Amino acid sequence: MRRKLFAVLTLLAAAVNNAGAAPEWVWPVAGKPSGSDILYRPQQYIDKEHNTANLFIGCSEGAQIVAPADGQIAALSICSMHTLSYMSMYNYTPGKEMRAQAEAIAADSQARIESRYLCGVLAIKLDDGRTLTITGIDITPGFKTGQRIHREETIGTAGYSYKQIGSPSICLSVSDRSHKPSDPMTSFGLPTTYIPPRKIAVKRQLSAEEARRDILAITAVMKEAYPSLDDMITAEEFEELERAMLDSVAGGISRAKLYRLMQTLNSRIHDSHIYLYPDEEGQADRVSSGRYPQIFMGWTNGECHITMTSQKYASLQGRRIVRINGEDADSIRMRIESRIGGYDGCIESMVDERLAIYSTGVKNDNCDVDIVLDDGTRIEAKGLRGFNPANYTTTYMDYLLQNYHYPDNISLRMLDDSVAYMGISTFALNNVETESIIQFIDSVAAVPAMIIDLRNNGGGDTKVLNRILSSILHEPSRARGDIMQVKRRGNFSSFRDCCLNYPDTIDIFPEYTPKERFDGYCNDSHSDRAAIDTTVNYKGRVYVLTNAMSRSAATIFPAEIVRNRRGVVVGRETGTAYHFMTAYKFADIRLPESGFQWQIPLVRIIYDTTRCERLPYGRGVMPDYPVDLTFDEIYNRPDSILQYALTLIEEDKYLSEEDPFADIDSAVDTADDNDRTASSWVWLASAVVVLATTVAVIRRTRQKRD
Repeated sequence: MRRKLFAVLTLLAAAVNNAGAAPEWVWPVAGKPSGSDILYRPQQYIDKEHNTANLFIGCSEGAQIVAPADGQIAALSICSMHTLSYMSMYNYTPGKEMRAQAEAIAADSQARIESRYLCGVLAIKLDDGRTLTITGIDITPGFKTGQRIHREETIGTAGYSYKQIGSPSICLSVSDRSHKPSDPMTSFGLPTTYIPPRKIAVKRQLSAEEARRDILAITAVMKEAYPSLDDMITAEEFEELERAMLDSVAGGISRAKLYRLMQTLNSRIHDSHIYLYPDEEGQADRVSSGRYPQIFMGWTNGECHITMTSQKYASLQGRRIVRINGEDADSIRMRIESRIGGYDGCIESMVDERLAIYSTGVKNDNCDVDIVLDDGTRIEAKGLRGFNPANYTTTYMDYLLQNYHYPDNISLRMLDDSVAYMGISTFALNNVETESIIQFIDSVAAVPAMIIDLRNNGGGDTKVLNRILSSILHEPSRARGDIMQVKRRGNFSSFRDCCLNYPDTIDIFPEYTPKERFDGYCNDSHSDRAAIDTTVNYKGRVYVLTNAMSRSAATIFPAEIVRNRRGVVVGRETGTAYHFMTAYKFADIRLPESGFQWQIPLVRIIYDTTRCERLPYGRGVMPDYPVDLTFDEIYNRPDSILQYALTLIEEDKYLSEEDPFADIDSAVDTADDNDRTASSWVWLASAVVVLATTVAVIRRTRQKRD
């Protein structure tokens, strides 16, 4: 009894201390004490909407807004909050007046957005890892992402954060290190009303009806909203796949097996921008013996080899395997290959890399291995408890860490007097990082050769991509495309009860219209092309390094280099297709029964319609100087591609003499000239008609006067 009483008193004391704690942050409205003019706290309703994590603060329009704490600017944007869970985001240009940008967006929008509800969003990455986001401000010009910001520093003035409030206000929200919603009140010294999301009790076993509902939910989204489905699979094949999945759950299915079924679907619709999230809520179901095999294996050039081993079997590294646990190695390879996803179209490099590195034929929980080598030798190796890298031979980690510059995203340096090096591990760079790249390009403008390393670069912001390209390209892009395509403008009925970020009753793409020769609805995206920077522009030779993990924006970059013959690509085929990628506006899908989550892209971006031998349709950017993936590269010489590029520079090897696009571009130029000539004749004919009509009118007028 005393223990229970002591526990209750302890909790009450903690609550009192929390309520009266000194504020960690200053109130965002300058000159106001913490807690002033709160309009809505977490758990209150705004009209009929449940506000779970936002703090809305009332203020006079134009009131000074300050940073509540020290940190780094993580994001700057303009948004229109349609509901508490759905908003449209727009680009913000640092250095320009935000209100003028908002007015321009409102004028161009077909969604009839009221300009005052287009507001600035400024996110601050705090020193403790949390992110504090303030919405509803006119951002002070001059701020840049990556810039350090200090407590009480003015960040803008108050505007309108949400149309359902209707009066001047700002919205404040907080996310933790894992980007999950967090308490927005305690750090201000306020008693909090925030309630953390409860962990969902997941189903360990699903009935046939429940499993079928989840399968039909995700396949319906893919059929209705995913615009590249026809590039990945025929309608007949998809129907057959869906039917096979439904048949396989007859009689019910365990959560683990249903997730594996979802993985099969994900692999079959292999898009580098579709993502099936790990089943974190089902971790309790996983069997983990804590054991690891002593012999690992992978496939290169169609053959299975021992890739890494414990020190006991070190002498076997590199040996060829023909059977694994009683099964033919080729059969195992084909089964593994059928489950590989994360790539576009007919790309081969991703499959090759996954087979070489991430493959294993071990199925048993003890990780015991029974293999037969090509000379008939049989080896049985029991699994070991725990994994200690010191007990194993050379691993593939050095290969995976190529172009990895932690804690930085970039590496800018001279390799020697005649070769500059830019290692860019992501295009998700802030303004400060991007400007440092431009400054480096300016500083090496006279250096004869530059290596741009995009290996293992998963993509990022196209604005960053274009800013860098603008200082590399010499002429506007020759690519013929710039089209964004969707299946429909919105009102996706398949989103009902499963889409977390888009309602099923709105137009997501109101500005898209029908276009001749294209299915669905289209929107031109010519503004996304890089403008040529004549002030900072590199003139030397460009060598771009790529591999299977050069995806999304890291595919567009070498695509521009190849298409405009601005340099050469060295290495391997990129992991995203050259001609198209489905990579803009994503639907977050949570399946109704299992809770498995998917990210489904909604916009198919057509980069270039040019087709020729140099640009095979459905493939990634093919290198000018290919480097075959080998066992030796992965485990012994992980920088083979970089070394090969240096050899090419030393041997003065660069662009081929024959331009593979010459005939295509010449035909396009001729067609454009003909169009311009025809337009000129039409204009001249029109002018003649107008002139003749005018003369006739004048004559008739004179005759009447006479």
